[in-house]
Amino acid sequence: MADKKELPLALIELFQTETDQNHVFSATEIREKLNARYGLTLERRTLYSNIELLRKYGYKISEWNSESGGYYLEERPLESSDIAILIQEVLSSSTIAKSKRKQLIEALLSELSAHEQKMFFPSAYELSEEREPSNLNIIRDCSQAIVACQEVSLRVSPPSFGSTDETDVLYGEPRKILYVEHHPVLMITSQGRIQYLRIDRIHAVEPTGVTFDPTLEVNPACLPVNRYGLYEGPWKNVLLRCNTELLEEIKDLFGTHLKAIEETESYFTIEVSLPEPGIEALHSRYKGQMEVVTSDIENEPA
Repeated sequence: MADKKELPLALIELFQTETDQNHVFSATEIREKLNARYGLTLERRTLYSNIELLRKYGYKISEWNSESGGYYLEERPLESSDIAILIQEVLSSSTIAKSKRKQLIEALLSELSAHEQKMFFPSAYELSEEREPSNLNIIRDCSQAIVACQEVSLRVSPPSFGSTDETDVLYGEPRKILYVEHHPVLMITSQGRIQYLRIDRIHAVEPTGVTFDPTLEVNPACLPVNRYGLYEGPWKNVLLRCNTELLEEIKDLFGTHLKAIEETESYFTIEVSLPEPGIEALHSRYKGQMEVVTSDIENEPA
């Protein structure tokens, strides 16, 4: 059981680790959590006086009102958007060792509440040992355009299993560089919608000279990763026969290195490795458009 002298420390730890603007605690919930976690029993007056004490020493604890219905930590030294930017800087550095990158990222994430940390999937912040120099040049060019708020013209590989010498041109506003399943990804707005392009699909970046408003109400930390490889269970190699209209989604899920074992006008077949529960989830997501050829999962009739 904690000493009541430790109440201010216990209270700020609770606010830092469990509250944010989407996770607000009433006075009753705070007292219950302090009792369950630290064995502290206190009256409402004691709680209110300690919240005021924290405010006096610079902690931005929200005021109670009927709209919020409780209290939370309003400001932190680093917000989730700041953390996202700093993590990208750590990952794109060629001078920070891989082991040190992990330590730095863990330290950065510790500044957020447990709820906000869940937006940052651990697997999104691991890099392969090998990094292509050409990719680093593209990252540099995209980063410069992001800082300058300049629209760019990109030469991008089309979603096909053919030669990568063929490219399409995409005009857009580069927003962020994120890392998804070991790979850098450019978040870009084009024709009024957000797109995510793997850096290894981009061959060249040319600024157009047109500037744009950098305001974008999307938290880059919320970029989803390919969750099918994150399931627990034994891994197995499977053949997937997919309708042609899934080509771009499948290439983005599994990478541009993916090769078709068989390809016709109506479908293509690929081999991938996934945990068994991930295979089930993938099949369920694309039921009617994908056949899992080498699995015991019952396939939807074509």
